Formats: sequence, structure tokens, C-alpha cells
Amino acid sequence: MKKKVYILTFTLLIALMGFIAHIIIESLVIGLLVFNFDKYNLGLNWGQWRILHHIMVAVFTVGGAYLGYLAGQKFWVILYEGKNPLYKVPFWERGKRLKDKKAK
Repeated sequence: MKKKVYILTFTLLIALMGFIAHIIIESLVIGLLVFNFDKYNLGLNWGQWRILHHIMVAVFTVGGAYLGYLAGQKFWVILYEGKNPLYKVPFWERGKRLKDKKAK
């Protein structure tokens, strides 16, 4: 259960980061288009830019969710499985264990 929640929240986090990246890119592009549409329109009219907007929302959101799912699985293995020596140590004792390791 914990693994599913971890991967789901990581997926949502990266999907939201993709959405924020889309917002930033789109804000810059719209600023250029409003400033000088004839120079920066790339041969597209406003209707075509609107279609491109919807396509890019889907690409960034689905792509971000997919990458988030893959990254969530990867980081779950790194943090909670495998050869991580801190896996079975409660989080409030991890700092002390790391300091003890560095002191040796």
C-alpha cells in the first residue's frame, strides 16, 4: 500500500511540474505573439495556436505523469529496497547513523 501511494504521489508531482513548465513556456510564447504577432506567428493563426495549446497540455501532462511513474518506481527501489543501509532505520535515527558512518 505504501509503495502505491508513494508512486502515485510522485506521479502527480511530476505531472504538476510538467503542467507548470507548460504554463511558463506558454506565457513566454503568448507574450511574444502579443508583442509582434506578424514576426513570431510561425505561419499559424490564432485558431491554430489554440489547437497547439491543447495538444501541448496533453503532451506535458501525460508525459509528466509517465515520467513521474517511472521516476517513482526508480526512487522507491533506491530508497526502500535493495542495498540501502538506512532502509530499516526509523527516519528520526537516520541522521545519527549517517554521522556515525562519517566519523568512522
